[in-house]
Amino acid sequence: MLKYKLMEAIRWADLEEISKILTESSWVAEERIYHDGANLLHFLLLQNHSTKTLIDILNILLKSDIDLNAATFRDSITPLYMALRDGQI
Repeated sequence: MLKYKLMEAIRWADLEEISKILTESSWVAEERIYHDGANLLHFLLLQNHSTKTLIDILNILLKSDIDLNAATFRDSITPLYMALRDGQI
């Protein structure tokens, strides 16, 4: 359920709601999305957000304490975040 709330918040670029969802204490216990990390990133990139909004959302995701499978999701999202932030994309 929280995964879908997160996707809706990403769709509408609601940074406050994204932060709220990612900081809910029940997130990891209720529903892990580590297996959906690639799908979440793909969904995010399909949205027609500005570069600044993408940077803001990626920053929130990178700073969150939820289990996004560090070996895959964070390793793939960090270079994208840095390239966007540095104006390389």
